[in-house]
Amino acid sequence: MRNPRKALIVALQVIHAGELAAALAYQGHARAVSSVQTQLAIQQVECEEWQHRKMLASMLADLGAAPCPRRERSKRRLGSVLSFLCGWVGEWLPARIAGALERRGAVEYRRASALADAAGEHDKVQPLLEYATVEDAHGLYFEELALSLGCAFRRHRRSGAASPLR
Repeated sequence: MRNPRKALIVALQVIHAGELAAALAYQGHARAVSSVQTQLAIQQVECEEWQHRKMLASMLADLGAAPCPRRERSKRRLGSVLSFLCGWVGEWLPARIAGALERRGAVEYRRASALADAAGEHDKVQPLLEYATVEDAHGLYFEELALSLGCAFRRHRRSGAASPLR
């Protein structure tokens, strides 16, 4: 690793932009689900994604850096498209994708934590690990949601009843 500080800045910029895509996608995901309880849970996850962005922006500022405008634009478009598509593809697919992306986010946070340690930014190590744990919890929630929706879908298909996903 040539310059851990620069690598940390890039990692934080990537995560910051990814959290934007996630938060925007969860707006559409919450609108697309049929259960009020699930809708509220997704809205809570969205709120946590916005909180993550604030923490990441603060870390970037502390390092004398800022979010990458190009990445932010790209992820804003991605999040907006995913938000729109959630209304068209039902409940299972967005939950499945969200679970996988949240798990990936946890890996990115752990990597950023290791970079912070290597860069001597020890005050950032623990918060990044804590956010990795939150991302893992989000991933587990969405994986379990997808599993339950998949099971409900298969039960209804066998019975000939209308899909519970719409």
